Amino acid sequence: MKYIKIHVKKPISGVDVHIVTESGYKSVAKYWHLTKQWLSADPELASYDKVAKWKYADAELTQK
Repeated sequence: MKYIKIHVKKPISGVDVHIVTESGYKSVAKYWHLTKQWLSADPELASYDKVAKWKYADAELTQK
């Protein structure tokens, strides 16, 4: 599946998706329509970095 740009469509609320930020960092996050915010358990993800694109998959955050 190809990545979808954030300005085209947002994912279903509360579903884990693969994201790529504007700085190029890749991670897993959830989008919440109610608050219009992205949530992630990834401690490496910078709070100021914006999501540029996303895609559905069996996305799992793995510990290094």
